[in-house]
Amino acid sequence: MLCRLVLYLLLPLWLVLSLLVLSMGSVIYLVWEPVLRGRPAIWAATLAGLGGDLLAAWALGVGTPLATALNDALIVLAAGGDRR
Repeated sequence: MLCRLVLYLLLPLWLVLSLLVLSMGSVIYLVWEPVLRGRPAIWAATLAGLGGDLLAAWALGVGTPLATALNDALIVLAAGGDRR
């Protein structure tokens, strides 16, 4: 049990970040699925949200208001949209 809790500390940072982005992308995709209906539109909205968040964090820094606002918007979308 303890090994599963600290596994993210043992894995390389790039792998942990990749898994987190993949899991958030999956949730955002499922949120957009009943709204947009078309697969290209769902992928475009998902990738635009994730890409915008990652680009803002990388280019501006994670502490800037724009990067924080984009990140918070994705979290609210994922948490609120998951309640079908």
